[in-house]
Amino acid sequence: MFIGAAAPAANIFSLRHIYTFYNGPLIRLRRSTDNATTNFSAAANGELDTDAVAAWCKSGSCNAYVDTWFDQVCALT
Repeated sequence: MFIGAAAPAANIFSLRHIYTFYNGPLIRLRRSTDNATTNFSAAANGELDTDAVAAWCKSGSCNAYVDTWFDQVCALT
C-alpha cells in the first residue's frame, strides 16, 4: 500500500497487519493486576487477536495498558 508512494511512511503502528509478510507482534500489553507483560500478534484475519488478550487478562476487572506498540515498517529493514 505504501511502497512506491511519493512520501513513503516512516512508521506504521496498527492493530492489524499492514503488510501481509510482517509476522511480528502488534502490541505488548502490561496487565494492571501484576504488572506482567505479553506480546500479542494478529489472528488469522489480520486483526489483533482479542481472544488471546481476553484469555491473558483472565478477569473482567483486569486493566491492560499498551507497553509497546511495534512499528511494522522498522521491522522490515
